[in-house]
Amino acid sequence: MSSGGRDMHSLFKILGRQPGIVLILIVMAIATLTLPLTGSDTVPKKNTQSEFLHAQALRLLDEAKLEAGTLEPASAAGLFLVVGQAYTPVDKKKAKEALEIAYQNMRAAMEQSPDLVGFMAPDLISATVEAAPDTVEQNLPPEKFRDSALAALVLHHLRHDKDLNHALDLFFMMQGDEAMTVPARELLMRIPAAQQYQRDRVFGAVLQAYSQKHHRQVGTGSPEDLGTLVVRFWRDLSPSPVRDAIDELLKQAKTGDAVVMNSPQGTTTFTAYQFRLFQVLPALKAIDPIHAEALLREESETADLLARYPQGQQSVDPWLRDTPMKDGEKQETTYAYVRNPSTVPGLANRMEYNRTMEAFSAAAAQDAASAIANASRIPDPATRLRILVGIARKCQTGNPAAAKNALRDALKSPPDNEDTGSLKDAAEIAIRLADFSTARAAVSAGLKAARRMYDNDSDPDAPNMALKPYWPSVQAYRDIIGVQAKISPDDALETIKNLPDAEVAALEKVMLAAEWLNAKLFNTSPMVAKRPKESAQ
Repeated sequence: MSSGGRDMHSLFKILGRQPGIVLILIVMAIATLTLPLTGSDTVPKKNTQSEFLHAQALRLLDEAKLEAGTLEPASAAGLFLVVGQAYTPVDKKKAKEALEIAYQNMRAAMEQSPDLVGFMAPDLISATVEAAPDTVEQNLPPEKFRDSALAALVLHHLRHDKDLNHALDLFFMMQGDEAMTVPARELLMRIPAAQQYQRDRVFGAVLQAYSQKHHRQVGTGSPEDLGTLVVRFWRDLSPSPVRDAIDELLKQAKTGDAVVMNSPQGTTTFTAYQFRLFQVLPALKAIDPIHAEALLREESETADLLARYPQGQQSVDPWLRDTPMKDGEKQETTYAYVRNPSTVPGLANRMEYNRTMEAFSAAAAQDAASAIANASRIPDPATRLRILVGIARKCQTGNPAAAKNALRDALKSPPDNEDTGSLKDAAEIAIRLADFSTARAAVSAGLKAARRMYDNDSDPDAPNMALKPYWPSVQAYRDIIGVQAKISPDDALETIKNLPDAEVAALEKVMLAAEWLNAKLFNTSPMVAKRPKESAQ
């Protein structure tokens, strides 16, 4: 027997004769085991909390995967999509497995109800391409969604394996100009200048596809279209295809939707044709100045604008060029489309109104107390909330006391609408100010607003037929619960537990897990596809 073994044997013999000592030693041992670690083994509290939330997140994902197995293919595809995205930063293998299951369910749902999964398809295909490109490339979706898959594959190959030739092969399999434009932009940025023929070929493919259908809306950069490709790349292309593209763009714009442009210099309203002229005339002046001057004589208002902005759209959107945006570069100009000309003045007024609100908040830097007092007297509760939250945002660093006062005034009588964005902002600002009672009040108001949105989405007489990951209420709950979890993870989990819909609860579990795992989920506009009440059964 070793010396250690003999010592333990002797100890047990002594303890056997002294039962009181046994009890004391057991108590001492338990106390020692429960003491916190010290020295180099100490785990900081922050790390302990992070590890706890990490473990909670993985548990939530496991629960959601089980729940996904009970859903119809379209709903299962949506849930496995967010599960896969949530796993991405922590477990690439599980992310790939979940996204492949999502893709398989989407394929099955496409056979049964293609319209139902159509809105989700680009997000799901893009995520699956990133995790498992071979799965998509070897099993392309049906024709209706094929361009989305090919576009994602082109972008993937350009980003990851830099295989320009393979990316070009995939690109030329595409048919619709909407899906082709962004891959064309990325290809044109990468094709060497010496390969002029290849550049013209890519641009010509988009032109050919664009000319096959009528477009009511002109591309402004968000979204891109043939017109923004002209703005970006006309200097890098042969004059002939550029001239052909300009002719096609102007022809189609004669019956397009009006455009309201809101730039730092002011708000301008265009017909679709005027905006196209503003957009492409600098290029046309360079390649065919006589024709450009003739067109300008017919549109004096656009001629006046081009005198102020000689580079056309590039004067207000300098990021529309043949190189990527720089770090920190912003899109300062926004656009809106208007189909009914009678609504143009109202939209322009709303843009001016937004600028006025920004100026109102900025005034708080000079006299916060007066700004808060004036804002608190605004009769419309929705406007009052937005302005007071804007004042709080402005004051949170330099004048935290004023920021707290603005938030408390904002939440005295929040509007009975669906503005969860302002309430989320209010809660986040309050958390940064360590004003947790105000943060909880904002969260409570936000959850009530999200419930109103859910009641509208789930209205049995006119339900939202979109997939639930895209319901406005699901995204509103995601925002508010995510902020609530920063105050109390337990409260956030209790909120999810008490949600009125099992599928919505499963989605919110995954979205919260993604928050805790620092995972990036798809960022898309909410979708409402209501079934008319008169046709509801």
